[in-house]
Amino acid sequence: MIDYLKYNTKILFSPIKWLLCALFMAIIPIAFYCPTLLDFMNLSEIYMPFVGIVMISDIMLVDKYSYTSEILFLTRENKTKILLVRFLFISFLLMLFMLIPFLLVYFGFTPYGNIYEGYLFSYWEFLWIGFTGTIFLGVFSMTVANLFSIVQAGYIVSLMYWVYWNVNMRRSSIFNIFSFSNHYNYDRSKIFLLGFMIVLMAFNGWLVNRSPLERRQIYFLKRVLLKKTA
Repeated sequence: MIDYLKYNTKILFSPIKWLLCALFMAIIPIAFYCPTLLDFMNLSEIYMPFVGIVMISDIMLVDKYSYTSEILFLTRENKTKILLVRFLFISFLLMLFMLIPFLLVYFGFTPYGNIYEGYLFSYWEFLWIGFTGTIFLGVFSMTVANLFSIVQAGYIVSLMYWVYWNVNMRRSSIFNIFSFSNHYNYDRSKIFLLGFMIVLMAFNGWLVNRSPLERRQIYFLKRVLLKKTA
């Protein structure tokens, strides 16, 4: 089991990407205008999903880019298990990364001093507001990337989703990943996004066990159906 975890960690290991993602999170309370804790929470909910996209999109395609995908498909190991292990590992990393800006704000290491004073937001509430949208958009991007076996496809579609809700932030919807920023009932939206993410994870668990040929057949079927409905 230890060797199994070491192998997946080695496959995912990307120090430059991880460092840049951690730095991006760290500069949110420093580089952006957030004189109050509420501003910091809003900005975190809006911009942290970018890190989710970068960190999660390619966790099952990294074998392809490291030229080890043939080994992955030939092994008898259940690909769903590999997906789950890698997803949990990256999720844990994201929670660690989110601890950096939270501590900066908590101890007052921001251009605006101690903006945390007088508020009762805990780290877990910060995770609930910022982590949920981050992990959802990352899984959404991974789903598209796995479906087309191209990580750039996941980036494009998930960024379009982000832009749509950034433009329509004031629209009240359970699909809105910025439900805290628009003062909507964010608990309802976060619960729905987590539920939808579980559905997407289940679909990915099925998809990653399909061979590249089977995925191309799925993609071809989608194109045929789209042409017929056009």
